Amino acid sequence: MGTATEQRAWQHRFGPVTVMPSHKTLISNFAAEDVLTGIVKRKLESAIKIAPLMVSAALDALNDMDLYKPIYKDREDAKLKLKSQPNPDMTDVGQALVKYFNLRYSATDARYWSHVAGVMAVYEKMYEGLSGSYEIVIADLSANAQIRSHGNVQTVPVSQIRATFGFGDEWDHSDYTWPERRGRIQVNFNYAGDRQVTASDVARTLVHEASHKWAHTKDVLYKASSWGKLPEPARKDLFMMGARTEHMERPDKAKLLLPLMGMDNQGRLIDRERWLENADSYAWMARRLWKRAGRPDA
Repeated sequence: MGTATEQRAWQHRFGPVTVMPSHKTLISNFAAEDVLTGIVKRKLESAIKIAPLMVSAALDALNDMDLYKPIYKDREDAKLKLKSQPNPDMTDVGQALVKYFNLRYSATDARYWSHVAGVMAVYEKMYEGLSGSYEIVIADLSANAQIRSHGNVQTVPVSQIRATFGFGDEWDHSDYTWPERRGRIQVNFNYAGDRQVTASDVARTLVHEASHKWAHTKDVLYKASSWGKLPEPARKDLFMMGARTEHMERPDKAKLLLPLMGMDNQGRLIDRERWLENADSYAWMARRLWKRAGRPDA
């Protein structure tokens, strides 16, 4: 946690620092001693417990994908199995991969399974981090730029998250300038204190931030900004203008599955491979699969 002097240099302490289960620590930059009492504190304590469970649920579901991974003895065996191989897109985890990562199964594209392995590797880093010791700063982030700092800045040919998936450079072939995310996880006090925000909402936010901190993901697009959130006429207008607006039909559901889609903050259509870098993709997929698993120990 550092010395008391280092802690005071970051923010005012909330009375005695409260150590959470598994050595998680909540720190507030508010001087008032009752800031983290009551509902907010209980919500945060619950979120800290739920976050690794969400990631664990995602890992368990992804491990089950091995049942659908084809193993061929020879070319003839491959021809036979390709005709009868069940489609992983029809499973809960497969549909989550389609929805949040735009990963559609193809029996002839080996990159599908390498990308699934990469997603697992990211979740493993996140689970290890969330299961260990880390600190959470509860702050008014909009009013305190210093507390938002993530560390030193570096310029590299390829970001760590893209290297995880075997890419040799950035999608636009430019160098990547990135902050070293080794600091504390920050949570906006106004968000955590909102009575409409549940413990599982805060846990999903912790998962999002964990993907930044331990797997170096990026904020390519927030789920709330996806074109899938637009009404159907608006999506049709985008399609007519040449934008890619995809969907997937499901035999057991009338509602179409709409993958994340949209433009980045520079007005560029988001390429399929960039979803593998997106922090919100990991957060929402973990939440979805945690819910599908019956919200274990929530």
